[in-house]
Amino acid sequence: SGGGGQAGVAGDAAAGRDGLDADNAAAAATALKLASPVSLVRVAKFGLIFLALSAAGTLAQRLVGSAGFLAVAVAGGMISSASTTASAAALATAGTIGPATAAVAAVLTSMASSLVSVPLVLQQTRRPDVARRLAVGTALAAAVGLLVLAAGWWAWPYGGW
Repeated sequence: SGGGGQAGVAGDAAAGRDGLDADNAAAAATALKLASPVSLVRVAKFGLIFLALSAAGTLAQRLVGSAGFLAVAVAGGMISSASTTASAAALATAGTIGPATAAVAAVLTSMASSLVSVPLVLQQTRRPDVARRLAVGTALAAAVGLLVLAAGWWAWPYGGW
């Protein structure tokens, strides 16, 4: 075979290997169009969400304390768990929130993000049985995660987060 990865597949197709005749190989080689998974629009959206969550998180931290920031993290997780986790890390690095609060925010963000997937699965599959199984599994995972967080809160040597 002509090499690994997508370039190798295109090379194999162009050379007529892997069972393709010369006409099909040329068509396969020209039909293969690769695009970058990174786009300016996606990067801009991520940046705007990151900026909004950082501002909201800082404000919530100042007004309500860690609980306020964690509430923003849960809400942010329903929109973009990556932006929310990045925001928590940036705020912890800047000293706006503590490292433990940032860690808990990342866990809560992931839980919120996974719960949002249940209605999306139902919408896409139109199979209530699949969505129900996903909802039960996700709820159980979230419950275990909350129990672990609660145990960590009581075990934290500094009296909570």
